[in-house]
Amino acid sequence: MGIQSAAESTKVLYLRNHSNNYVEKAVQTIDEFRDHITPRYDIIVNNPWETEEDLSETLIFLSRIPTPYLLNLFSLTFYPATDLYDKAVEDGIIKDDLNDVYRATYNVQADGTSGGLLGETYMNNLFYLVYVFALYGHDVTEKIMSMLVARKNRPIMSRVMYFFMRQKASILLKKHLFAEIWKSVVANDQNRIKHWFHDEYARD
Repeated sequence: MGIQSAAESTKVLYLRNHSNNYVEKAVQTIDEFRDHITPRYDIIVNNPWETEEDLSETLIFLSRIPTPYLLNLFSLTFYPATDLYDKAVEDGIIKDDLNDVYRATYNVQADGTSGGLLGETYMNNLFYLVYVFALYGHDVTEKIMSMLVARKNRPIMSRVMYFFMRQKASILLKKHLFAEIWKSVVANDQNRIKHWFHDEYARD
């Protein structure tokens, strides 16, 4: 399900006039069928008009969603002949269609099993923390998330909390990696072993 954002100003930008309560009810309905299908939720990041406060709204909202689930993160993509594209051109965000639109990627890349993303902002790394924890059925509680997003008001506490949460995310990823490699070794599946060493974890 495409949540995209829980920030009110961003939902207006995306022409999504539903309330967060409505989305929460939809999430609860989806969660009832988790034994048959894994819940998947989409979030858009790298929106140049979003503030840290907007992103915090979405992160706090995600902290209330029952785990496990798969969180898909996509960078905002500007499609020509759309209102968002026109706004981006008008605001000077798009200067070169070839590089800013057609060659731009909508994917974000994990930094191996470090628990972080490559070349992404602190707030985007918080979304990745949610992704890792939710994938393995762990919660980033609303209380913890409130501390993580409070960089301006509680800079020391937020940094300390982020350090420990990222270490835990790294441990979860490494445990999963080693478990998959061990399965492949036991099954003597050489192709699968190569896959795990050359996939997103290869940087470790």
